[in-house]
Amino acid sequence: MTEAERIAQAYRSRDQGAVRRWDLRNAGNRQILAERRRLTTRLLDRAGWLPLAGRRVLDVGSGTGAELAWFREVGARDANLVGIDLLPERVEAASKSYPGLEFHAGNAERLPFPDSSFDLVVACTLFSSILDEGMAASVAGEIQRVMRPGGGLLWYDFRYDSPSNPNVRGVGARRVRSLFPFLPFAPPLIGEEEVDEVVQTLRGGWLTTGPRAQQFEERFADFVGAPGALALNSATSAMHVALAALGIGEGDAVVSTTMTFCSSIHVIEHQRATPVLVDVEPDTLNIDPEKVEDAVKKTPGVKAILPVHLYGHPADMDAIYDIAQRHGLAVVEDAAHSLPARVDGRMIGAPKPGFDQPNLVAFSFYATKNLTTGEGGMLTGPQALLDEARVWSLHGMSRDAFKRYTAEGSWRYEVVAPGFKYNMPDIQAAIGLHQLKRLEEMQRRRRAIVGQYDEALGQLEELETPVARPSVESAWHIYLLRLRPETLSIDRAAFIEELRRRNIGASVHFIPVHLHPYYRDRYQLQPEQFPVAQSNFERMLSLPLSPAHTDDDVGDVIEAVTDIVRKHRR
Repeated sequence: MTEAERIAQAYRSRDQGAVRRWDLRNAGNRQILAERRRLTTRLLDRAGWLPLAGRRVLDVGSGTGAELAWFREVGARDANLVGIDLLPERVEAASKSYPGLEFHAGNAERLPFPDSSFDLVVACTLFSSILDEGMAASVAGEIQRVMRPGGGLLWYDFRYDSPSNPNVRGVGARRVRSLFPFLPFAPPLIGEEEVDEVVQTLRGGWLTTGPRAQQFEERFADFVGAPGALALNSATSAMHVALAALGIGEGDAVVSTTMTFCSSIHVIEHQRATPVLVDVEPDTLNIDPEKVEDAVKKTPGVKAILPVHLYGHPADMDAIYDIAQRHGLAVVEDAAHSLPARVDGRMIGAPKPGFDQPNLVAFSFYATKNLTTGEGGMLTGPQALLDEARVWSLHGMSRDAFKRYTAEGSWRYEVVAPGFKYNMPDIQAAIGLHQLKRLEEMQRRRRAIVGQYDEALGQLEELETPVARPSVESAWHIYLLRLRPETLSIDRAAFIEELRRRNIGASVHFIPVHLHPYYRDRYQLQPEQFPVAQSNFERMLSLPLSPAHTDDDVGDVIEAVTDIVRKHRR
């Protein structure tokens, strides 16, 4: 019988002596408790729960009561601290030691509390001592029942190195997805500076497009090395006004990639132009220049190329620019993923020396992006084209609201085009100003996470990790993992579900455009036309990647992925 089995047996039989061994009442216990408390404090602080104050806490398997009492140190009130333990004698002892706290004797499979009673449930060793899946499910169901909506589960798993050594491995604890029931795929990293700037904007009285949006445009253009920038409410809007400013419309065609989010292609449709989709390169999954060349030669009316810098890795722009230059085509780049990517030292968004065709670049500041304003976007390019795009972005008016409603402005305006409502308000720009200041710092954290993933997951032959070409500095917006199906007994959908069951967020970027019913049916598209995109789509998934993720978060992901691979390798 293994140590874990003896512990589980002790849990079921109420063998007090063995349960005491599980509590590790020995010299190593101090190390375990110190590590547990350190991690607990960090998690609660990250969740914004400190001090605990009015939050109600349940310790399942409360033992001596010392751990429950510790929550006083992070602001919990005695009246809100409740413990339950299997052994009545320990409950009695805990009640005497900590008379201000509430202790109950009982089984975790049937908790004697009403629904939604607790904000935080602590079960630090409980699940480790349960081997029976039915019992574990019962306990988990009870914990979920008594937890309030938005509450948290704090669970650490303390392991033995060997049956004869009750000391824990390493520093003493392996965090399992705790407190945060689900690891978000790409949470934003917002600081107090952003919050303060938004508050100042609200108090300043000018909320829509104004001085902060103008300042954001100037600083962004300077950051990427662009001649000018136009702040908008999304990258989709940026691409749309780019095509409008270029005069692309009915009867025209635009060559783009099938491996992108649908909005890249929607904007072509909105202009009543025809999207011409091509396949991608097998390493980066970016648009294949050879396919672009073929499409330009075979398709009448092509006026522009719309490459997408997928996952933060720039497309082969030297080849794309060369095609556009030879055929007299405009280039509108979808750079939603690629701030602040570089090719040969040139940042995406900066003009390419020697390329003299129209070139506009659209960036995204959506909530998951490397720089966020909640929702938002930016268009960079030559000032003359940006001036035209600005008119399209605000109802086609000859002057914007800031110029109309300030002391220096005039009430008179003219509508010169049937424009849209795509402007960025100052509230969003207020966030962007400080996100831009911190972008390089956030990128360093992204690269560190990518390095951890590469080192750990690159050793698994069942997985294919992302590539970065020698001349490229990727923005690492997405960490793309590709399964090698012939080595696994599990497909992509099941792999993502296994991650979800371990409370790890994952996604797929993207469902190729040719598979969506609108485009499939309208243009009679077939998977066989896009063999590289199709085959890679079927085996890809994206792992959590955000500068807000801690090393513990990254460790959780690595452990979960490794465990799934180990259990399902052929």
